[in-house]
Amino acid sequence: MSDPHPARHAHDKQDKRTFLQKVAEFIHPGPDSTAELIETLADAEDNDVIGAESRVMLEGVLRMAGLTAGDVMVAAPRMDRINIDAPYDEILHVVIDTAHSRFPVYEGDRENIIGILMAKDLLKLQRAPELNPRALLRPAVFVPETKGLNDLLREFRGNRNHRRS
Repeated sequence: MSDPHPARHAHDKQDKRTFLQKVAEFIHPGPDSTAELIETLADAEDNDVIGAESRVMLEGVLRMAGLTAGDVMVAAPRMDRINIDAPYDEILHVVIDTAHSRFPVYEGDRENIIGILMAKDLLKLQRAPELNPRALLRPAVFVPETKGLNDLLREFRGNRNHRRS
């Protein structure tokens, strides 16, 4: 048998707030912008609802939502890159001096990126000098500067591109 009042049940499932909750939200609505939400977090900290560390973390998450990949990228001229044809000692020197864990590797022209070298993978060359360094390269991921940072992080998580393995 069909329900004689289907609209009533659909409404019940949509909104479970009490009348007093609805009135309270009408009188004191929630924040309408990121700036207002950050202000609300500061008020929550002032009222000992959340701690300072939690507020800072939540503010960072909210601010990150508005960033693009270009906002956090290292400019190409400032990147520490490795020439695939460089001798092992020279590569090792760059890795030690910069203390990075990942390096774009180029061949010929510095703009011709052929892969990413993980610093820890250099240990394999130490044990097996006959190994071709190209075999250690991982695929390079090229990201448009306009890509939203949240979208990029979601992709990295889904593809496991930024794993430390």
